[in-house]
Order: sequence, then structure tokens, then C-alpha cells
Amino acid sequence: MKIRPDEETNQKFLPFWSHFFDKDTYGTSEKGKSELTKILGSNEHEFETVKPVSLIKKLLFHINKKDCLVLDFFAGSGTTGHAVLEMNHQDGGTRRFILCTNNENGIAEDICYPRIKNVIRGYKDQDPRDASLKYFKTSFVKMSPAKDDMKIRLSNQCTEMLCIRESVFDEIKSTTDYKIFKQNDKILAVYYSLERDALKTLKKELDKLDGSKTLYCLTLDPLGLSKSDFSGWENVMLEPIPQKILEIYKQIYEY
Repeated sequence: MKIRPDEETNQKFLPFWSHFFDKDTYGTSEKGKSELTKILGSNEHEFETVKPVSLIKKLLFHINKKDCLVLDFFAGSGTTGHAVLEMNHQDGGTRRFILCTNNENGIAEDICYPRIKNVIRGYKDQDPRDASLKYFKTSFVKMSPAKDDMKIRLSNQCTEMLCIRESVFDEIKSTTDYKIFKQNDKILAVYYSLERDALKTLKKELDKLDGSKTLYCLTLDPLGLSKSDFSGWENVMLEPIPQKILEIYKQIYEY
């Protein structure tokens, strides 16, 4: 890494980065590959640019937030997720991570996902880690000439993103009109219908459950449901399904 001597700001970071990338302290790609081979039980992955877990742990240490959400847009072999799990195990933190990859050459299915799964379950002489893992695939929703139908299918497809947003994943009820999820004392419901018929049934289901309840509803617009349809719903926070998702699809399909 080159630092221009006339850039005072960069000069301040020189000792930090020099210490950071001391290969004797934090390892090399060879160490990273060795770690990956041990976890997967094979060296057939032929992945050459694996970062050592110790390096990413050092980065996380300097963030100094035990409850942060770590996002890695270029997940590669999954070293970032592995490091988060190890840091939480080490200091009792509650860090979470989101790893993204385009699955080129099967890297998500054959390397990244199996690696994180094995770390959580435990491998060889490594004890299990107290964590859970969800694996999502992205896809486009096909264009429909009926906008209402398009809205319903979009809201259905974005349910998993709402689960991530609320950190609630365990599905306990699913119908064509709504889904209900629960995680510890948090409850998430997503209502898909443009009609009011299923609302009474959904309310009865939520009334049976104890905990912090959030209901996402796509149809809070002049042509659909309104807040008055939810009068009398106690201990339920009402949210519209994020409009940004719909706006992005409108731009993609130009409708």
C-alpha cells in the first residue's frame, strides 16, 4: 500500500495499516486457504484469495461495537461471517452479518454457505457456535399487466427481506392472504390481500400470541385498506411494506 508523503491524513493511518497487515501477526492467503480446507474437509475448492480469519477479527475489534451489523457485498469464501461468529464466541457479542455474492463458479453454494454452516455446527476439533443461518436467493418478479396482481406478488417476494429487517424468521402460519413469523418474543405478520375478508382471521391469530407484534401491509393506499380497517388492533405496530421496493421495480419495468 503506497502512501503519498504530502497527504497528512493518510500519513496518520500508516502505522495503523502497517501493523494491520503484518503477515507474521495476522496471516496470509495461505493461512486463509488452510483454514478453509480444514472447515470444508477438502482442498478441492482451489480458492486462492482467502483472507485469514484473524485479519477480519482485528478489523471488527477496531469497530468496537459488539452489537453491530456487518455487511460484506463481496463475500467470497465467507471469511467475514466466520470472523463475526468467532468474535461473538470470544467476547459474548451479538454481532450479525449479511454476506452477498453472485455465486460465480458456485462459490456461494459450494464454499461460502457450507463454510458458515460447518462453523456453526462445529467441525473437527472446533466446538459449535451459538448462531443461526439463513440463505436467500434473489430473483426478479415477472411483469404483469395487472398492477394489483403485481403488488401482491411483489409483497410476497419481499417477505424474506422484512424477516431480515425485523430479525424474525420462524414461520408459524402461512395462508394465501398472510404469513406470521415468530422469534423469541418478537412476532412479524405480513398481509398480502387487497381485500378485507382475511383481516378478522389474522387478528384472531395475532391475539393468541404474546410478544412485540409488527404487521406489514402493502395495501395502505387510497384504493386499498386504510388505517381505519385496523382500529381496535391492540399491541400491534402497523407498517407499510417499504415503498422503495415497489419504486425500484417500477423503474426496472417502466410502468
